[in-house]
Amino acid sequence: MKTLLEKLTINNWEREILKEGLNFSLKLAQAFLTLLDEELAKKRNPQWKLIGKRKRTLFTLFGPLKVERRLFKDEQGRFRFLLDEKLGWKKGKCATSDFLTLVAQLSTGLPYRQVEEVLSLYVSSPSHATIQKMVTSLGEERTREEKEKRERLYLNGELPEKRGKRSPEVLLMEADGVSISLQREKEKKTEIKLVYSHEGWEKEGKGRYSLKGKKIYSGLAPSSTFWQDFSLLLDEHYSLSGVKYFVISGDGAPWVKEGAEYFSPSIYQLDRFHLKRAITKVLRGKGAQEVYSLLISHDLQGALNHLQKMQEEASKERKKEIEELTKYILSNSSGLSDYREKLPRELQGNLRPLGAAEGNIDKILANRFKKRGMSWSKRGANSLAKVIALRENGELDDCISQKSRAESIPSSITKRVKERLRKEVRKSGKDIGTCMPALYGPHSGRPWVQVLREITSLKIDPNLH
Repeated sequence: MKTLLEKLTINNWEREILKEGLNFSLKLAQAFLTLLDEELAKKRNPQWKLIGKRKRTLFTLFGPLKVERRLFKDEQGRFRFLLDEKLGWKKGKCATSDFLTLVAQLSTGLPYRQVEEVLSLYVSSPSHATIQKMVTSLGEERTREEKEKRERLYLNGELPEKRGKRSPEVLLMEADGVSISLQREKEKKTEIKLVYSHEGWEKEGKGRYSLKGKKIYSGLAPSSTFWQDFSLLLDEHYSLSGVKYFVISGDGAPWVKEGAEYFSPSIYQLDRFHLKRAITKVLRGKGAQEVYSLLISHDLQGALNHLQKMQEEASKERKKEIEELTKYILSNSSGLSDYREKLPRELQGNLRPLGAAEGNIDKILANRFKKRGMSWSKRGANSLAKVIALRENGELDDCISQKSRAESIPSSITKRVKERLRKEVRKSGKDIGTCMPALYGPHSGRPWVQVLREITSLKIDPNLH
């Protein structure tokens, strides 16, 4: 068999070295887990009966890992894998938490087929269908957790365990939705809702600002369920009873305005982007600008008079369009003024205009769900929206780790496993030496060789050869 150095060329060195490293990582992981399973078996309850061994394959960061574990029958007649329990490997799961985090992160920005293609460049990747199942399962678990929290509070009256303590004076919220195409559903279209909250703006540079304490929530739930779940999310970070003002901005959709009922005292503002878009969709040029200027300068009646005059002069088709625009403006009349004008003067100073919801929808949801000719099932779309929200809130890694959290293993067992593993590695020192001869050659004492040893964590005695 050719050694690694014999395989290397100026064109393939990077991939060949990576391939060798991944293969070595798989073997090392397999040896580590095999020894860990043996040591756990020695410390098991004496009443447990050994049934035999069973194989399991898990996708890892360095490829599919095949593990053989001991199956026991405990004193209550239950079948158990000690290794699975200690490492948090749940039944039916086919990936480690680190690999699932990588797959979920990629899937929030790329189609599932593309995720498979990217992973296949480096490791033996699961199929796009398997990747989709992983992400959908993760999103459904998140949905179930939200339902349980909601029912504990609204049905049983149980307060959440995790509750925030801070209370910003003003909590700002902006909501919007994106329409997506459906497949294998009764409806052809549905809307994914998105809302995010923040405490204001922080200056990052000249003319650049970022949102402070941004929290995102997204999904396909009915409006009442959606706002209940979002309020529970906020309750984990804030003491909502101490917030002086809640500001909600949106496009005028009924589900957005319904959000004001869940927060008090609340101020509703019609998003200026959507107001201008609604006007320019019907009116043109100077007429559109005049109506918009009148509305934002608190002259509602002047804008209505202007629309009425234009309606009288318009064609039959245009009359109906202007009538619909008038209804839209009247239904959102309470949100036409700038929200800052309704706040006490001492709270207005550092606040900026709202209106970034459309941009957030585009970057967070639309780029993934639209623009590629894709269609979705409701189940798949809702699950992916949950995973995207976890990513945006910086909670994806923690959420996955908690679902497969390893149990505490006595230090005596891990120490014994490391000792045995070190002996196994030393036994195969010649094989490793063919791949990394520098570990034993005349330059074995040089600093860069020491770095190689640190990377491999083998701590091989240079006098072995």
